[in-house]
Amino acid sequence: MSFSDLRACRPVVAALAMSTVTIALGGCSSTPSQQAATPAGAKQTNAVQRAAAIVRPIIKVAQPGGVGCVAVKINVGAGAPPWWGAINCTNGLAYNLPGVPKPVPLVLPPGTVNEKAYDVDSRGFVVGVAITAAGLPLPTVWNPGGAPVAGWPTGPCGVPPIQGIAAGLYKGGFPGFPIVGQTTVPGPSQACWWFPGPHPIPPPPGPLTSIAYDVNSQQVYVGQLAGRAAAGPGPGGPLAPIAGTSPASVAYAINTASTIVGQQDLGPGCGALPQGAGFIGPFGGAAAIVPPLGGDCRAGLEDLNDQNGAVGFSFHPVLQQAMGFNLALPYPPGVFNINTGVVGPWIDLSDAPGIDDKQRIIATDTGAVPSQVYVIL
Repeated sequence: MSFSDLRACRPVVAALAMSTVTIALGGCSSTPSQQAATPAGAKQTNAVQRAAAIVRPIIKVAQPGGVGCVAVKINVGAGAPPWWGAINCTNGLAYNLPGVPKPVPLVLPPGTVNEKAYDVDSRGFVVGVAITAAGLPLPTVWNPGGAPVAGWPTGPCGVPPIQGIAAGLYKGGFPGFPIVGQTTVPGPSQACWWFPGPHPIPPPPGPLTSIAYDVNSQQVYVGQLAGRAAAGPGPGGPLAPIAGTSPASVAYAINTASTIVGQQDLGPGCGALPQGAGFIGPFGGAAAIVPPLGGDCRAGLEDLNDQNGAVGFSFHPVLQQAMGFNLALPYPPGVFNINTGVVGPWIDLSDAPGIDDKQRIIATDTGAVPSQVYVIL
């Protein structure tokens, strides 16, 4: 089975296509065929721009030697530590970041051979998927120390066996808040409410595929239905298309006030990929387009905080860069180039998939070999 979380510069397509036993790490950093190495001229331009940029404290994650990693998510800690982060690495392991540069490996559940993290909450619990030697995906929750939570999930999401991914949980903290994702049985993949009380999220799969990527304290979930960004009221309400989004789109995150962000395709014209943009809008209302950075032809928003500050990427066929939108001071209003707009040691900060309520940002430098994760405090 091949798992793709659909993020960054790749086209927006239905989730979780099945083929061989691999796990895509998310973003263009895990799909090098879609993004060329950062050109030397672009590196020099970036360095000049960065010299006059915003200064913020930076943490360089202490990754395992020779191992490339990509950022996943970051969340404010409910106590100590002050924040938690999650990353995925090319050694087949995922890691938790307990507010320090040194990551804590997530232990593979018995009988599994690799894993992928999707989200982390304010208490340091991580949700994701672990893959068995036979290629079966097991939805998994890890505790703050990195051990799989025993007895979870409590049952299959509909028809047995237990199979699929845990893609999102409310930031308030497991086990008091819901977990959503996708089940891959039976037939077409279907969005799943994994906790509490596993059940499929309607509509029934039929010819459709669906996934839920995030959920908030009001139990509103967001994701994708039949290739289009969708949202619905939990725990049992149906996913429905989000007004103002294109037929090829996906919703990645929702905050406490039920503001939603995501990515949408807008037609051909971005090299081998469609033109695209981010979007932001309220649950039950219409989404507004968030354009790429100037000169780019594709963008997406992958996360937002409770102040409606959002992060993601902006892309053109030569270079992809991490992008912010509607960030608070010291950042400027509107769309913002995080790669060149913040002073840092990276070569090409190409994707920022996570932001917390203190405006900490977790991002990946794919210009480095191997890829390197940074946290901007």
